Amino acid sequence: MASPEDYAWTQRGHAPYFCVSMLRGITADELLDRLAAQERGGPMTLPEAVERSFAVESSSGTALSAARTLDEGWTLWVEPNGFAAAWAGALSAGSRLVVIEENPKGGGNFCWYEDGELKLRFEPAFACERDGSDPDSLYDEMERLGLEVVDSGDDYDIGPVHEAAYALMEHLTEVRLTPEHFAGTFVTGLVKLP
Repeated sequence: MASPEDYAWTQRGHAPYFCVSMLRGITADELLDRLAAQERGGPMTLPEAVERSFAVESSSGTALSAARTLDEGWTLWVEPNGFAAAWAGALSAGSRLVVIEENPKGGGNFCWYEDGELKLRFEPAFACERDGSDPDSLYDEMERLGLEVVDSGDDYDIGPVHEAAYALMEHLTEVRLTPEHFAGTFVTGLVKLP
C-alpha cells in the first residue's frame, strides 16, 4: 500500500515537472498521435526535454509533451512546462487517465478521468474541495494518505500533500513511480494548450 513517504523523492528535484500523468493502454506514440503533436522528436531524456520546452515560444499556445510507454501497460506523460493533460479527459475514452498538475507558484490539481468522464478533481492542499462525477469515491484512501478531506480550518499544517498525490496516483494505477521511470528516454512533440 502506497504512502506519501514512498514519494519523498519527488520533492528533491527528481520530478520538477509541471504535469505528470499516467494513461492506461495507449502507447507513447499513440498518445502523441491523439494529441496531434507537432514537431515530433526523441528519443530524448527528460533533462533534454525540459531544455527544449523552454525554447518553445510562450506565445505559440503550445507546450512540449514527453511520453514513455512503461512495461506495466501505462504511458508516463510528462509536460515540463504545460498542462494539457489536466484538460484532456477525452483521451481516457475506454481507459483511465490520472494527472498531477503542479503550479510552480503553489497549488495545482489532481485529476482522475475514467472512460472520458472526470471522476475526481481537487487541489491536493485543499482536498476538502473536490468535484467530478464521484468526488467521494476515494475518500477513505485520501484520508489514509493524510489529505485533508474535511476542512479542519488549519491552512498551515497540511502535511506532505504533493507526495500524497503521487501515492493516490499509485492507488489508481497500481504502478509505483520511481526516479528510474523518469530516467529513460521519451518521445516528444509540441501540443496545443487548452
